[in-house]
Amino acid sequence: MFERDALKPIERLITAWDASGVLHVYDASTCHVQHVFGYADRNRHVNTSNTPSYLLSVRSRFLQGLAIMQLVEAGQLDLDAPIGPLLPEYPPAAQVTIRQLLLHESGIKDYFYGHIMLNLSASASHQMLDDNRRYVLESQLFYQSMPWHEMIDTLGETLLFKPGTQDYWSATNSVILERLIEQTSGLSIQTYLETRIFAPLGLEETILGHQANTVSYVCMRDIHLLEARYEGDTSLVYTTTPADIAKLMHGLRTKALLSSKSWQDGLKPNAHGAAILCDYRNGFEYYESMVLGYEIGLFVDAASQCAFFHMSNEGSIFRLQAGEWTHFLHQIRCHIEAYITKPRQTVLEPYHERNAWDAMHLRMAKDQEEFVIDAKTSLCWALSEPKDKRPYVLMEGMRSVGLMILAIDQDKDIYKIDILIVDARYQNRGFGKIMLQKGLDILKDAGAKQFDIIVNRFNTPAYRMYRSLGFEETGIYEGGVRLSKPL
Repeated sequence: MFERDALKPIERLITAWDASGVLHVYDASTCHVQHVFGYADRNRHVNTSNTPSYLLSVRSRFLQGLAIMQLVEAGQLDLDAPIGPLLPEYPPAAQVTIRQLLLHESGIKDYFYGHIMLNLSASASHQMLDDNRRYVLESQLFYQSMPWHEMIDTLGETLLFKPGTQDYWSATNSVILERLIEQTSGLSIQTYLETRIFAPLGLEETILGHQANTVSYVCMRDIHLLEARYEGDTSLVYTTTPADIAKLMHGLRTKALLSSKSWQDGLKPNAHGAAILCDYRNGFEYYESMVLGYEIGLFVDAASQCAFFHMSNEGSIFRLQAGEWTHFLHQIRCHIEAYITKPRQTVLEPYHERNAWDAMHLRMAKDQEEFVIDAKTSLCWALSEPKDKRPYVLMEGMRSVGLMILAIDQDKDIYKIDILIVDARYQNRGFGKIMLQKGLDILKDAGAKQFDIIVNRFNTPAYRMYRSLGFEETGIYEGGVRLSKPL
C-alpha cells in the first residue's frame, strides 16, 4: 500500500513537534512504522525506552461499548430500553437509554465537573494555589472514585435536558455504564474486561493498576506540559504496552469479539459523527483512552484496512499553523490520509452537520490558490446566499475530499458551478472528474440544458479536467477560456 519512503515525513513530524511516545502504522498485513521517541520523563530527561508502558482507562468508551454490545448480543441488555428498572435508586433513569449514555445524550448531570469542581471553586485554599498547581490537582482528582450512593445524591431528581435531544459530555455516564455491565454480567468490570475482551485478543501484558514506567504530563491551556503523577484509584487503570495495543488494534481492525451486525450497529454514526464504539476523524474510526496525560489513540480506516496507533505519557500540545489549530496526532493522520485515500465509494452529498467541520478544513493546493477561494470563504459565501447557492461535499466513504458550490436559479435560468475544490492531499486521483460529473448531473436534474464555464487560461489542471469530460472551447478571452457542454 505505502510506496517506498512514503512515511519518511513522519520522522520529521516527530522532531518538529518534540513528541513523546510510540507510533505504529499498519496496512492489512504489515507494520510499516514502529517508532519510539521522546521522553519517558521530560523533566528528568529520561528518554522513552524500547519497552515503554502506559496507562489504559477502565472507563474508555470503546471498552465499555464492546462490553455493552456483547451483552446486547447475548440478550441481556437492550440499547434502546429505559434503564430505570436497572437503577431504581435514581428515578430519572426511567427516561434514559443505554444508547444515550454511550453517546453522551442522556442529560444526566456531571458529578465531577458539575459538583466536585464547583465545590473546589468555592474553596478559598484551593483558589490560593498558583494556576499550575491547581490545574494538576484538579486533573489528578478526576481519578479518585466517589461512592455510588454519594454520586447519586449529587445528581438530584432532574435531568439537564430531555434525553436524546442534545450532545453533552458527562463523566457520570461512564460510571453508570460500568455499574450496568457489572450488574448484568455478575462480574466486576475488571474481570469482565480481562476475560471477555483482553484474553480473547491475547493481551497478556495488560495488568490492572499503575505500574507504568513513564511519567504523566498533563497539558494546561493546550500549550504547557506539567508533571502530574497518577495518584488515583488503581482499579480504574491498566498498565499496558505497545505489543498489547497492537493486538487490540488488530481486534478492532478485524472486527473481532462481536458479530458483524453488532459491529455495524456499534459503528453507525449519529448526526454529530459519534458512534457507540468510536468517534470519527475524517473517515477514520477513532478509539481513545485518556488518563491524565496518558493518551492512547487508535485509528482504523475500514476501506483501506490501514490502521495506526499512538501511545503517549504527554497531553497533546496545540499550535496555530496556517490559521488553524493543530496537534501532532492530527498531522500524522493527515499525512497518512494522503496515501490511503482513493476513489472507492465516492458520493456527492449536501453540506450538513456531520461533514461540516472536515469540509471547512479542506486544503487548497498551492497552484490553485490564485484561481479559487479557500473552503471556509467559499462556504461563508454560499451560506450567505442560501436561495441560490448550494454547497456540496464530495465524500470518500466518511472522508471529506472535496467541496463544490452550485448556483441554481430556475426562474433566471442560472445553472453554474461557482467553486470546485479537491483537497491538496487527494489530487490527481480522479476525484475532480467524479465531483464535476456528479455536479453536472445535479444541474441537469434541476433543468439545465447546457453548461458553460469560463476557466482561467493559466489554470491548466481545471482546463484539462473539463476537456476530458467532453467540454468544447466556445470562446477565448484575455484571461479565460469559455468551455461548453450540452446536458
